[in-house]
Amino acid sequence: MYKSERTHEGGPNKTDETSWISSLNSSIKYHLVPTQPLNVISYFDAAFATHDDSKSHSGVTIFVAGMLVYASSKKQKCVAKSPTESELVALTENIGLVELFEEFITLLIKDKITTPIMYQDSSSEVTLVTHGGGVTRTRHLKNHMHLAKEAVDMVHLVIKHCKAELMIADGLTKPLDGSDFTKFIQGLNIFKPQKTTGER
Repeated sequence: MYKSERTHEGGPNKTDETSWISSLNSSIKYHLVPTQPLNVISYFDAAFATHDDSKSHSGVTIFVAGMLVYASSKKQKCVAKSPTESELVALTENIGLVELFEEFITLLIKDKITTPIMYQDSSSEVTLVTHGGGVTRTRHLKNHMHLAKEAVDMVHLVIKHCKAELMIADGLTKPLDGSDFTKFIQGLNIFKPQKTTGER
């Protein structure tokens, strides 16, 4: 599932809509292949103050058993004063979604799976939500911080740091081209079916 919020005053942008339909038609032969044990792994990234009103942009990818099940690229609802705060917003606005996927899988298989892992490439933000401390500008952002730390303390999820070059959600926060775009697509683990000759 891909979520985008690109609209204009008259409703959805028809050019974007046509482009997405074309992209979907061209990707119809791609499919998802499990590449890991049954688990929930997610990546969260943010581009700081990229919009005209100084709001940041969030990118999210969620994988189940190595298969991409959710991707989102959207403008944040509040203004962050630093890259760390924008990363914090990207993470905490999607904690409930990660927990929902874990609960859904548990319901299906009637058994617990490993604790979901959420990856961020901001070491300061990871420290903030795993160890606490720091100074937040508003009560709103302070609530974001404590929401994440509570989820970690209750072992509902694990928040880990990953290197920037390994951040899969990076391609959902800004335009990429060339080798960077190819690497982003490969990281989504969406495969073309292999050609066969019909022989057994």
